[in-house]
Amino acid sequence: MSGLTAFIGMSSVLDVTDADTVLVTGAAGTAGSAEKVTWVKDVAKLDACVDYRTDYVPDVLREFAPDGLTAVFENVGGVLLENALDRLAVHARIALCGSISSGYTATGYGAGPAN
Repeated sequence: MSGLTAFIGMSSVLDVTDADTVLVTGAAGTAGSAEKVTWVKDVAKLDACVDYRTDYVPDVLREFAPDGLTAVFENVGGVLLENALDRLAVHARIALCGSISSGYTATGYGAGPAN
């Protein structure tokens, strides 16, 4: 479901084109297992995928988007949102959709991005 949400957000809200360097968090742009990363690359045919549990996300984003991210569909929040904000290109677009890292509890939201 988060993948479908991201697809609609990228096409209807961010108006993503082939010229964009895009990050989708929590909908297979970032994944939490090697199996999900393999699915994203081999089945969904996306260019790259970050395993946030084993990869150092800032390094992977720097390698994937050396000129910065031009569009971000954000579902996670927390540190992953901060990593994305650090890699934004000038005039990038970002759609804030969710905050999976919070656990969607009243006490889980904590502070906003530090950067």
